[in-house]
Parts: sequence; C-alpha cells; structure tokens
Amino acid sequence: MTQQCLSDHIKRLEAQYGVPLFNRKPKISLTEYGAALQRAVQNIKVIETNLEKELHEIAQEERGTVVFGINATRARAILPRIYPRFYEKYPFVNLEIQMNETRSMEKLILNGKMDMFLGVDAMFHPNLTMQPVCSNPLYCALSAAAFRQVFGADASPADFKNGISIKDLAQLPFFLCLPESTTRQLVEQTLSRKNIYLQNTFSISDYEIHFDICAQKPMATICPSAAVMLAIDRNRLSAPENRMLFFPIREIDSELSIHLVYHRDLHFTNYLHSFIRLMIEEIEQENVFAAQYVLRQFDARPIT
Repeated sequence: MTQQCLSDHIKRLEAQYGVPLFNRKPKISLTEYGAALQRAVQNIKVIETNLEKELHEIAQEERGTVVFGINATRARAILPRIYPRFYEKYPFVNLEIQMNETRSMEKLILNGKMDMFLGVDAMFHPNLTMQPVCSNPLYCALSAAAFRQVFGADASPADFKNGISIKDLAQLPFFLCLPESTTRQLVEQTLSRKNIYLQNTFSISDYEIHFDICAQKPMATICPSAAVMLAIDRNRLSAPENRMLFFPIREIDSELSIHLVYHRDLHFTNYLHSFIRLMIEEIEQENVFAAQYVLRQFDARPIT
C-alpha cells in the first residue's frame, strides 16, 4: 500500500467515525479514539480466529492451526518429546512454533497473531489469561575445567551442594541472554540489589551455544532447569574436563515463574487441550529429572 493510499484510508475512517484517529503534530501518534479503534481491530482478529476453530470443531474435523510461542531453550527441550505423540492423535493439525522472548509474545497475543505461549515472568494485562505451570530454579553453569581453575584441583562439586557464590567467580566472564530476556532481567535485578555485576562479554539467547563455548574456555553462565536438560546428552559425550557442572546460586533465591499465556477470549479446541496437557506433563517430568541430575553431581568423588 502506498503512502497516499494509506493517508486516504485514514481520512475515510476519520470521516466515517467523525473523530480524529491520529495526532499529526509534533509527531504522528494515536489519539484516544485511534487507540480505541486499534483495540477493537485486535479483538476482531481474535474473534475471527476463534470462529474458524469453532466451525471446524462443530464439523467434527480435527483440523486447524495452533500458533504457539516458546523460547528456543524450552522448544529444544520439550517439543521433540511431545510432538510425535501429538501428531499421532492429530495428524491434520498444523502446529506453528514461533520462538521469541516473553515481552514480544505478549504483544503477538494481543494482536491476534498467536494463540498462546509459554512465558517467563509474564506481565499482567486485562486481556490476557496467565495459567501457572511451574517455577524454575536458576543454576550457575561452568565446565569442570573452569571449576578446577577457580577452586583448585582438589575441589569437589560436593563442596558446593548448598550453592556457589557469584563473588567467587569474579575472574570468569559470563554469558548472558539478550537484554530483552526476562531471565536475564531477573538475574541482573537480583544481583544488582547486592551490588554484584557480572562481567558480561557475550550475549545470545541460546544456552547450547553458551555450553559449547564454556566447554572450550573458562567462562560461566546462569541458566534455568530447562537448559540443564540440553546439557545432559552433551555431557555424556564430552571429555570429563569439558562437562558442564550446575550449582545453585547463593545470591539468587528467586525462581522463574512459568505461565501459559493466552487471550482471555481464546476458544479451546480438543486438540488445543491435548497439546497443553502433553506440554505440562513433559515440563513437570523435566523439572524433576533436571533436579535429580544436578543432585547426582554432589557425590564425594573428585572431578576426573
């Protein structure tokens, strides 16, 4: 659409409703009337999406599309385990996965461009429903070689069963997720209240890359339990000194609040209920397994 066509369309809308939709000066912005129209259009999009799903359900067709949001770490840990079971039951349902951060996905839900997402510390909005799923602890992760470099050759992970202090790792650079990551925001806010600031030299919202580089260089990262699941197989195949170790963090007692977030008017189909049930079951199992894996590090054996 050209600029002229867009301007003409706006003028027609303003003439139709008899109110100004945009402030032209000092810079272009929505008026109160324009914001009301925007909300109405967003609600219409949600209604259209719900209608399509409901008509399919009335026709008893297990067909449709689910647009689901999730961050990259949880996508890798969860989806390969649940999708085969979901596909077996609903082979004609199209599952569209969008990997993004929580704040971006909140906007997509409100704009009718996403059905639901698995979010971390999602913010309240009157048009959003937030269904609690679980809480996730945070762990400090570093390689066995980096652990030995910091604490000495005779140190054992068992010595830090009750947690590791970030202050003891001041010599290590830290990987962090990108600034828009709610996990990073929680970490930095919690540590800053204690006057602790990480030496951040590399930011990317992909824990597998964090682990790959930490295995090669004396660096550390802070990750949720979902990321622990990604390290289990790589640890099994790695040399002992390159294996990732995970420790509770003494300075961080907060946990990530994981919610399933969707528009309050979302129409729930049978296949949507099924997908949610499979996902929550997998997350619960994942949390238990990750906690058990971390505890198994804390035996009496030295790192070899």
